[in-house]
Amino acid sequence: NSQIKKSNKTNKYIYMHHALNSFSTGINKGGLDYFDVILCACPHQVNEIRILEKYYNLPKKDIAEVGYPRLDDLINNYHEYKNKHSKTDTKSILFAPTWGVEGLLESGGGIKVIKSLIDQNYNVILRPHPETIKHSHECVDDIIEYFKDSNKLDIEFNICSDNSLFKSDALLTDWSGIASEYVLALKKPVLFIDTPQKIKNPDYHKLPMISFENQMRDKWGKIWDCKSDISSLIASNINANIDGKDYVFNIGESSIATANYLKTCLND
Repeated sequence: NSQIKKSNKTNKYIYMHHALNSFSTGINKGGLDYFDVILCACPHQVNEIRILEKYYNLPKKDIAEVGYPRLDDLINNYHEYKNKHSKTDTKSILFAPTWGVEGLLESGGGIKVIKSLIDQNYNVILRPHPETIKHSHECVDDIIEYFKDSNKLDIEFNICSDNSLFKSDALLTDWSGIASEYVLALKKPVLFIDTPQKIKNPDYHKLPMISFENQMRDKWGKIWDCKSDISSLIASNINANIDGKDYVFNIGESSIATANYLKTCLND
């Protein structure tokens, strides 16, 4: 219903998730309406699809509870990383905000946040979203200029590598989907900055649901005011006993589950 029109020659259009965030906040209104199948990673996504169908009076979709291959990759790769690298005394914070007009970097708040972390004697790894670099690269340029004489800031432009997730002691973000991955795969603490939530569906506040991101904030980390001491949270094991199976389908086997479902579709 936008750039790509449905073809009458195609039997099934299948949507595959790219984050664990809620459909109700992360996808435009109507964005899933014309898919025939939704590959769901989590129970909350199944629940949201059914709520959206009922609210908008949509035909019932097929749902495949396949899981999240990205999470499995992180778990496996982190296990290998820990086997090859010994723990250091240097404390690092991964700063990975989401993108958008009200995003932390776009709104000019990045320098203040990074300075506060460095003042608390943390190394900072800034991982700007590719869309931020594409549309608002000047805010990253300002950060580079401000901290050009500091050896406590690294900026990661290539997000194909996950080493910054593995070597950091905690994550600092706003509403990015990276928080779920960081907690469920690595079981490390998260700091959240309370920026305005990016909500793509204007009907969100009318829907009978609370987004997954809102539900998990208090369970997985702490809202940070960008100035108070964070050492107690960083040293905590707040997420050490998190079990990904409580949140995501087919942990460890999601790629197989996805492939098997797609093969079934082809056979049909």
